[in-house]
Amino acid sequence: MSDDKNLKKDELFSDEEILDHDYDGIKELNNGMPFWLTWLFVGSIMFGIIYYIHYTSESAETIAQSYENSLAEHTAKMESKRAAVSVEDMIQELNTPEAIAEGNQVFTTRCAACHGQAGEGGIGPNLVDKYWIHGDGSLAEVVKVVEHGVTEKGMPAWGQVMGMKDVITVSYYIESIKGTNPPNQKEAQGNLIE
Repeated sequence: MSDDKNLKKDELFSDEEILDHDYDGIKELNNGMPFWLTWLFVGSIMFGIIYYIHYTSESAETIAQSYENSLAEHTAKMESKRAAVSVEDMIQELNTPEAIAEGNQVFTTRCAACHGQAGEGGIGPNLVDKYWIHGDGSLAEVVKVVEHGVTEKGMPAWGQVMGMKDVITVSYYIESIKGTNPPNQKEAQGNLIE
């Protein structure tokens, strides 16, 4: 009975469609590649040729140039946004108890390692007395010192790292801890500012 089925299968195909090799009774049909796969192959080759010509011509923008142009465009956009919001406006807007609480978190994360958990000082000067080494202790001066740092004394410029919002909130927090007299306060340094 199985021989009858095999004969019927063999009869379905002409001799040109069946290849002449045989492996364990399995015969292979001479099928061509599907039409869609042929065009996908041809399309890939055409794309490769166009891509090669485009990126090897001198007028084409390289990937590095594309990156540099995108970066310059993004930087210009960010600078225009930053210029639209002035530091003075941000200082006025962030004069809230919530901003001081945010500043406390930023201080604990970024500043406490050098200035102590309560601003009592450590490697850096204490921030709770009326003596200031850099600037006059006003909010604007504190913002300036935090933003630009004092590299010759080892304080990094935090403006680019934290962003202006965090710089201002941590400055408000520093203003709020003036005169708190925490334990283990480092000796006064700098000029007395009344």
